[in-house]
Amino acid sequence: MRLKTLDPIAQQLRRLDDQLAVRPPIIETILITVPAVPAALGFIIGLSLGESLRLAWPVCFAGALLTLLLSSFSRRFKSPPHQAASLTLCMILLFVWLGMLRLEYFHTPYPNDARLLVRSEPYPATIRGTIISDIYRENRKSWLFGDYQFTEPARSFYLAIDQYQTQTGVWAAARGIIRVQVAQPAVHIRSLDRVQMYCILGGFKPPANPGQFDFQNYMHSRGVHLSAAVQTSDGISVLDRPTGISFHKAVLALKRLAWQALLSEMPDESDQRTAMAAALLLGYQQTIDLPTNEAFLRTGLSHIISLSGMHMAIIAAMVWWIAKAAGLEKRKRAIVTWILITAYALIVPPRAPTLRAVVVCWIFCAAMLFRRRPHPVNTLAVAALVMLLYRPMDVFYPEWQLSYGTILGILLFYKPILGWLSQYTLEKIQSLSAGILPARTLYWLIQILVEMFAVGIAAWFGGSGILLWNFGSFTPLCTLWTILVAPIIPIILYLGFFKILLAGFLPTLSVMMSAVILHCSRLFAVAVQGFAAVDFTSFRIGPIAGWIAAAYYMLILIWLLRHQLHPFARKLGYTVLTAIVVAGLILHLQSRRDGLSLCCLSVGHGQAVVLRTPTGDAFLFDTGSISNKDPGSRVVIPYLKHKGIDRLQAAFISHGDLDHFNGLPEIAATGFIETIYANASFQEKTQFPSAPAELAKHLNQYHIPIHPAPKSITSGPVQIRSLWPTDAAPQSLSDNDRSEVLLITYAGKSILLCGDIEIAAQTELLKLYPDLHVDIMLLPHHGSTTNLIPDFISRIAPDTVIASCSQSRLKNTYVPTQNQQAFYTGRDGAIEIKIKADGTCSTVGFGNSK
Repeated sequence: MRLKTLDPIAQQLRRLDDQLAVRPPIIETILITVPAVPAALGFIIGLSLGESLRLAWPVCFAGALLTLLLSSFSRRFKSPPHQAASLTLCMILLFVWLGMLRLEYFHTPYPNDARLLVRSEPYPATIRGTIISDIYRENRKSWLFGDYQFTEPARSFYLAIDQYQTQTGVWAAARGIIRVQVAQPAVHIRSLDRVQMYCILGGFKPPANPGQFDFQNYMHSRGVHLSAAVQTSDGISVLDRPTGISFHKAVLALKRLAWQALLSEMPDESDQRTAMAAALLLGYQQTIDLPTNEAFLRTGLSHIISLSGMHMAIIAAMVWWIAKAAGLEKRKRAIVTWILITAYALIVPPRAPTLRAVVVCWIFCAAMLFRRRPHPVNTLAVAALVMLLYRPMDVFYPEWQLSYGTILGILLFYKPILGWLSQYTLEKIQSLSAGILPARTLYWLIQILVEMFAVGIAAWFGGSGILLWNFGSFTPLCTLWTILVAPIIPIILYLGFFKILLAGFLPTLSVMMSAVILHCSRLFAVAVQGFAAVDFTSFRIGPIAGWIAAAYYMLILIWLLRHQLHPFARKLGYTVLTAIVVAGLILHLQSRRDGLSLCCLSVGHGQAVVLRTPTGDAFLFDTGSISNKDPGSRVVIPYLKHKGIDRLQAAFISHGDLDHFNGLPEIAATGFIETIYANASFQEKTQFPSAPAELAKHLNQYHIPIHPAPKSITSGPVQIRSLWPTDAAPQSLSDNDRSEVLLITYAGKSILLCGDIEIAAQTELLKLYPDLHVDIMLLPHHGSTTNLIPDFISRIAPDTVIASCSQSRLKNTYVPTQNQQAFYTGRDGAIEIKIKADGTCSTVGFGNSK
């Protein structure tokens, strides 16, 4: 909404009228203008309580009936405000029970439910069902060493199971969705085929590391509880292939047509210009490279490549204009807009912001049909209710919370912020516009900027608490960056949507639009990467406690109700809640510097260790795996963000085995690493074609050279000292035996990182340091006993031993003595060691801590 040019006196009179206006009680206003708000609030509370209490459905149903009975007594109140208050309270309580009832229904298995087939361990099974999704090919391009894997890129799809074979050979009915992964190319199957497959059935595993994406919880929230692993494509046979037309077939065909129309006359998706256009127009972000994706996260501009209200508004405006040009009256335009918005929603990923925007568009189209004027806040509440009825678990995910939080912030704060900004900008220059054309033009430009700034700040207020709670990140310049890229985005979106619609009819125009879209996409990506390079564009402090975020939003609520509250209560609320937020943030920041922490992450057969010192410095020791894919992006980077680590002072590479460094390129690409250290053995390998040489070449792109490993590094009271290899170590030693062995000391405690040293190096180490004793040892060679001399561990006598190994190697790992504490990443998940300044030490496994 544009701020109209008013005389300054008239504006001040309007503000005075607003202050003196008699306002009805807030409860009455809510019940009359936005009745869906208490319903949505109650439903969200019910879902939250239902997830923790898990009450049986008869209890929820009885509670809802009792609430309906109590609501009938609200008529006995003679005062209208009391009636409104009781009705609102009953509505909230009713929807609390309905929320718990919906969640219980979601969690309760129905007869023949596929989730009943989940067992404690994976098992072989034969199943039948229909492929209901596209068949996706595993993307390894984002992982530099992805091609070094021993297997072909996997294929995956979703299967609607209808039968499974029991142990007696009888086919039994089953219902549900299964995620299938095939280890080989499967060219003989297609979407919508009914297939039979021999597979390994099992449940999804929980995350093994702090900050790692909880894939198990995510799949459960989508109603998928089973995964099927097919070892060979021969394990799948096609039983039936549909030939007619069906809804699913039409949707898949529509998706392919949209992709073909957009990508025609464009490079393939490995070109980042095409990847950016596909993300902006069709919502597919998988092909955006890691540095660009990280730049979007650092600048807070990820919302632009997540299909949301802006995209739907542009589509609706474009369709409305075309329908108007075709001579259709308003109701018919609304119907056409509704149809095309629905079609677009079917071909893009069903993310929370997209679905919210689609439902809002539906409501506005319906309002146009029935000649009604919907209230924006009420519309948002209805959209929230509709989406949570459809997918109740979405409320627990940051994507949903941010989607609704930022829009609610815009609806509630835009006008007050716009008025405040206008008072100090537009009103100051308004006198200059009288009769002067350049001044009027300047006024108009500043007016647009002020409105955009008001929208950005309002969205920031609505989403900042959620961002800090879930991600621990703070992007103060997000509004400024959004304004700077704002002119580019509409060009890409309008031309892209026109191209999708008209590519088949106007091929020459399609080529011209492709060229403009590619240039604008490139400019957009370069701008975002440039913004991300600004040091203060983002601050990462680690996820804050939920009570701090709750206090922040209660502070906002008091501000919204400031005219309804007594001045003393308002001031008291401001003071107490501000003190809680500030004290909580101070305690949170102090907890990050409470002693030393070292975490041995669970990366399968490999190693990745993160050290954080009391001074705030962070170091990385190895990052690699030969059993888990892309450990840098999937494990280490999420852990660093979860702990609020923005920079690594140094990364150490122990030696030249792939399972110790093949995750480093992705960490370097995202700007976390300042320096990399490696010993002479590793640096020798960079001089001829090899995996270390490939790593060195990649690091040079980011101006990160590999330096010789220093003999010692000091970070405040923490010392990191290299014990092996010495300058006198024989050159004839194997690569494993030339692994870097590091000793970390702090507060009288010591930790030994052994790399992959074998018998020769272990023997030499005991000779060089006969009195060596440590408190904690990261076992050599992933805890394997194959190349371990009998008295190596007993001579050093650690109290705690840690093996960084995969679950399949647990049988071959070191068995601790009676007085030792042992942890295995393949069993216990990430192992975190904390040492306080007084020398108090604790060790816990992430899998056990939960």
